[in-house]
Amino acid sequence: MVTRRTLLAAGAVAVLAGCGEEEQPAPASEALLRSLAAERALAATSSGPELVRRVAARARERADLLAAAVSAEGGRPHDAPAPAAGEAAPDEIVARGRAALDAHVAALPSLDGAELRGLAAGLVSGAAADVAVLGDALDVPVADTFPGSGT
Repeated sequence: MVTRRTLLAAGAVAVLAGCGEEEQPAPASEALLRSLAAERALAATSSGPELVRRVAARARERADLLAAAVSAEGGRPHDAPAPAAGEAAPDEIVARGRAALDAHVAALPSLDGAELRGLAAGLVSGAAADVAVLGDALDVPVADTFPGSGT
């Protein structure tokens, strides 16, 4: 049987575990660079039906926006890998889309200001739509979780 004291002690431990220095988010240029690398990986997908090629084209458009944002924040867009175009299995294509979505959500704490937040909103919504469309079109199950949760 669990007593109130046990519950209070467990709660106190949980509160203390959360104390300490708060981790600062990465600089915007670094967070955007990770998003850029993920979009470039999705954009490199050249195999599959016409829908996959359209998603890859949208990923290239998002990559262009991200490259400009990285530069504006003082970063170097060329530091983000740009894989050569090639074939990928359906589950890999969906995984690349999900990686882009996760990178965009993970970048949110680093992005300040209306311009970067607006960019982030477009990136998250565009990547989420593409993941859903790819999953349906390629018959690959997509986890029904909150974007970026990784579960």
